Amino acid sequence: MEHQVDTAADASISTSPIALPPLPHMSYAKPFPDISKIEVFNGNNFIRWQERVFSILDVHGVAFALTEVEPIDNKLRDQWIHTNKVCRHTIISTLSNELFDVYCLYKEAKQIWDSMTAKYTAKDVGRQKFVIGNYYRWEMSDDKEIKTQINKYHKLVKDLKAENINLQEEFLAGLLIKKLPESWNNYKQQLKHKDKQLSLADLIVHIIIEDKTRKEIKNRYYNKKNLITNPRLLTPPSKRKALALFVENQANIVANVKEWVVDSGAIRHICANKNAFSSYMPVGEGEKIIYLDDSRTAQVLGKGKVLLKLTFGKTLVLNDVLHVPNIRANLVSVALLGKVGVKVSFKSDKIVMTKNNVFVKKGYCNQ
Repeated sequence: MEHQVDTAADASISTSPIALPPLPHMSYAKPFPDISKIEVFNGNNFIRWQERVFSILDVHGVAFALTEVEPIDNKLRDQWIHTNKVCRHTIISTLSNELFDVYCLYKEAKQIWDSMTAKYTAKDVGRQKFVIGNYYRWEMSDDKEIKTQINKYHKLVKDLKAENINLQEEFLAGLLIKKLPESWNNYKQQLKHKDKQLSLADLIVHIIIEDKTRKEIKNRYYNKKNLITNPRLLTPPSKRKALALFVENQANIVANVKEWVVDSGAIRHICANKNAFSSYMPVGEGEKIIYLDDSRTAQVLGKGKVLLKLTFGKTLVLNDVLHVPNIRANLVSVALLGKVGVKVSFKSDKIVMTKNNVFVKKGYCNQ
């Protein structure tokens, strides 16, 4: 009997519901935005700082508190209070200590945002003018390393972007070409006539390669005697003598450059007009170049023999003359004349040419 009573009691206990204590109320607050990558604003580059702050608040869906005042509707008011706290915290947490002391007194994010926009936007206008002025006034020169000047150009472009001034890639590349030194004029003309314009990144690589090539050519000049070099580099301009030769029917012989100059600093004969050659042999493209006084390079298209008919019926034969179309004056090398027995004497302001003690030509110094 006792066994039955116990069973009934157990059944009664197992069917009764168990009352659990109520769970405590928990609030799942949204985390504040991660501002670790936003640079602290100290009064400079406001537009950049403003864009970064707005972007991160917009991603979190709370940016409307920067432009909207506290709503009257209680349902909307609770949401606005939370978003205002997030925006205000984000703004003042990315300010320098000096600016924090100023704007921490504001309780609404919109007030801080509007106040800073009014103050620093006007300031940035002056900053933008300064940055734009630096960009357009900057020029490249031959006395500085090309890589150093390219880095400077990168910095100027970066300053423009920091002020929210974004220029088209084609414009940036075109202006860099224009900024190249005067000695790069031939190179600039080649780039302008390309069918496809290079991007800024490709153009910079192209310029650096060109600069490296130019340096290698200059180094080969100093290391190899047979390299075609600056025709006037061996003699300082202050000690150089030159003689303008008067040639019969000169205008018919030389179409582009009408003056032949005997130059004591030239180590090669050079002629600008192909028609002046009595015999001619083309030179492969890019095979030979010369360096000019102003650091420019000029292409040698060929070489051959030139016969100069002097006054008094005499003829001066020049062998192994280089054909350089863009030379400013046809050059006769004193050094090469000496090798064939023609002696050039400089007396006061006169220059006398003789061969085997026989008079050949006389002229006057023009330098």
